[in-house]
Amino acid sequence: GTTPGDQPGDKPGDNPGGTTPGGTTPGTNPDQPGGTTPGKNPETPGTVPENPGAIPGTKPGVVEKHGNRYVERVAGKNRVHTAISTSNRFFKKSKYVIIADSGNYPDALTATVLAHVLDAPILLNNTRYLEDDVAREIVRLGASEVIIVGGHKSISENVKSQLAKFDQNKVQRIWGRDRYVTSSELAYEIERLTGKVNKAIIASGENFPDALATAPLGSKEIAPILLVTRNQMDKKVSKALKDLNIKRVYVAGGQNSVSKKLEAQLPQVIRRFSGQDRYETAILVASYTYPESKEVFVASGEVFPDALVIGPVCARRKAPILLSKSTPVKVTDDYIEKSKIEYLYIIGGVNTIHVDTAHKYAIED
Repeated sequence: GTTPGDQPGDKPGDNPGGTTPGGTTPGTNPDQPGGTTPGKNPETPGTVPENPGAIPGTKPGVVEKHGNRYVERVAGKNRVHTAISTSNRFFKKSKYVIIADSGNYPDALTATVLAHVLDAPILLNNTRYLEDDVAREIVRLGASEVIIVGGHKSISENVKSQLAKFDQNKVQRIWGRDRYVTSSELAYEIERLTGKVNKAIIASGENFPDALATAPLGSKEIAPILLVTRNQMDKKVSKALKDLNIKRVYVAGGQNSVSKKLEAQLPQVIRRFSGQDRYETAILVASYTYPESKEVFVASGEVFPDALVIGPVCARRKAPILLSKSTPVKVTDDYIEKSKIEYLYIIGGVNTIHVDTAHKYAIED
């Protein structure tokens, strides 16, 4: 039987069974992106105009050619469905599936390298109950191993028990008391699975774009993403660096993200990726990681959820992530222009990255 409020088609974040007073106030719940006014809020991805024209990147799942480049939009009606669409588009089957909290970005972000090691998609779900559409995607994948990343405040024990029927033995949970410790616990798990972790990426746990842009690099080099604050490293994170014998690290972002003072406490820094802004930082990572790539994933640098789940896909397709505003970003456009990129995946709906933005990136101008 389904629990009340779990009927298919219910929006995540809707008030399940009327138990949580105030659960329906638009916009107050992180699981309910954008409240009730589609188009007003960059967090309502995936709203498709009534008559999508022949402009590339208009309609999720439709590949359109413009000039020498193809454009395909991968999106759903909200962050949970964008993750499902991404899994559906890029994974035929998967033994493993990773579940992270849709209302909170760090867990899903630092789970990227683990997802790559297991060749698994990341699905987002609310804290309280397992969403029907997420359950359906787990069934479609044929997954038999479910891994939750994050603590009970992120994904509750109730969700864990609902996930149990999809796991052949026991649902695994990887977590720490906060995002910083969770990132170190993931590093230990990655080492346990691969037997070798000799590099890491040090990124800010206080803002998402730097860590997001380095996700494909982390996956390519099996370098776990360890989160820090600007001037401090959690004791558990510095312990992980020692325990795993990590001798060399990349640093994501400029000195506002990771200070010089903190850098002095790190192992040898291979390279710091620090652009004028998040868009340029993403380009520096892209040109370092996959300079010859013919594909690219374009995601929002303003709204985090759409892009969180594409990290594992990037590594398997050997393609970088570039960041965009809803309107075109010049450095991003210039980079695509000069590159060998022939295929653009636009991640997220037309409110997150406008139709004409996708169009501009595609054409030679």
